[in-house]
Amino acid sequence: MTTMRTEVPDAIYKQAVAMAEREKVPVERLLSLALAQAMGAWQTESIIAERAKRGSREKFLAVLSKASDVPPVPGDELPAL
Repeated sequence: MTTMRTEVPDAIYKQAVAMAEREKVPVERLLSLALAQAMGAWQTESIIAERAKRGSREKFLAVLSKASDVPPVPGDELPAL
């Protein structure tokens, strides 16, 4: 494991300490989990962006045109506005 030394705004640190106390975990563990979650979200965003570059509206519409034009299964309806 690597030890990092970093600066964190006081307000964020206070929130992290309070949350760590509520969750009964060390603040270092909480920050490590938060960093891992943020990295995962950024990675997912990058993967989606890469896949979107390979996308084709024409191919999407071609596949969509093969779908049946039937009402949704009960429970799958869109909510009324």
